[in-house]
Amino acid sequence: MMTLIRIYCAFVMFVCSGAAAAEPVVSPSPPTASGSPAATITQSVAELSAQRAAAERSKIYRTGAAYGRWLDQVAKDSGNTFLQRAVFDRVTWMRLLSCAVALALLSLLNF
Repeated sequence: MMTLIRIYCAFVMFVCSGAAAAEPVVSPSPPTASGSPAATITQSVAELSAQRAAAERSKIYRTGAAYGRWLDQVAKDSGNTFLQRAVFDRVTWMRLLSCAVALALLSLLNF
């Protein structure tokens, strides 16, 4: 059981470090001659922000999906049918309990 907790903590730290990784560098499009320089700069900044936000959302989604698959595999490997049972929709007891444990750890770290 203690090994499982250590693996879980290591995985959570890995996910957090992956989320804090450097943002991808995207070069803005060159300004056009038709608009004023301020308008093209504002448009370029808005487009760059939208691209970065889309990249971050994609990264968060992929990480969450991988984490969910890992939790499902841990529940399956444990052989405990209770942990594999769905509470509602696609949320299993293993996922629900892992969220509760993560929130408890974060609250302990906060104090």
